[in-house]
Amino acid sequence: MKIFIKGLGSIGQRHIRNIKFLYPKSELFVLKSNKKRFLISKNFKRLKSTVEKYFKLNVLNSLEELNQIKIDCAFICSPTSKHLEDAKFFLDRGIYVFIEKPIDSDKKKVSNIKKLYLSNKKIMIGYQMKFNPLIIYLKKILSSKKYGSPYYAYIENHESIEKVHPYEDYKKSYTSRKDLGGGVVLGFIHEIDYFLYLFNEYNVIKKIFLTSKVSKLSIDVEDILNASILLKHKKFRRKLICNISLNYFQTPRSRKIQIIFKDKTLYADLNKNTIVFKGDKNEFKKSFNFKSNDIFKREVSYFLKCVKNKKPIDKKFSLNNGISTFEFSDNLKSQFV
Repeated sequence: MKIFIKGLGSIGQRHIRNIKFLYPKSELFVLKSNKKRFLISKNFKRLKSTVEKYFKLNVLNSLEELNQIKIDCAFICSPTSKHLEDAKFFLDRGIYVFIEKPIDSDKKKVSNIKKLYLSNKKIMIGYQMKFNPLIIYLKKILSSKKYGSPYYAYIENHESIEKVHPYEDYKKSYTSRKDLGGGVVLGFIHEIDYFLYLFNEYNVIKKIFLTSKVSKLSIDVEDILNASILLKHKKFRRKLICNISLNYFQTPRSRKIQIIFKDKTLYADLNKNTIVFKGDKNEFKKSFNFKSNDIFKREVSYFLKCVKNKKPIDKKFSLNNGISTFEFSDNLKSQFV
């Protein structure tokens, strides 16, 4: 399989490692760069070797060279604000494209791509949390109505941005810079995407939300979001309120989901990979045995199987899903004060 990679930061390198594990004989191509692209270890440390040398990547002088190579697919892992710009070459040629989350940070570019490519079934947006066993399990619980209809849900992702990528100065990261599409809403957009996925049987009735910068972090984007969302079931008309809380400054980190039913409350810890079920008279815990990279591996495996077998991307990973999640998130981001 011949694969092009744009963006060789931590996520780009993670995908390369997983591609090479899944398809050892694959050929990987990148564009020539004037900057030295350093290697990042699995535990996020900067190493001396360059990415091109370590992974034995084929370096091209221009994208036009790909017309002769006839690649099978492309991975777009550049900064958020560059996603659609970098994807256009491949979209125009009908090549399978994997775009890291979110789809972009510019609503005009997203609107344009919506007009041109919405029917394209070869585009996947990288929301790997929907390959997370906890999210899959919670979705089954909600769909089965095992505990009835939920009354309330709470979702949080709180983590210090200074500690996310220890190999780089957080102030230079795309997640911290407005010009590169940063900010906690898009930076932690996975929570918004799986919220919409878990509760896709509901319509959003009303949103009350606030984003701001409250910490002393040296960034020019929002570092906190608090949102309250009222939903109503599409069929049964039952209501549900969900609160979403995101921030860039909390230590220790915390990533949790709470769902309250009539007689049962579920507490999912996405860092510890556990779900605790609590009722009036009983309590039990379910643990999930997997490593963080297993989720990314499943995501890449799914995409490359679609490419290999020429199958359409499932709607929950599709361009349409990526656009919907972006539009919902962009609306939250717009209330920055």
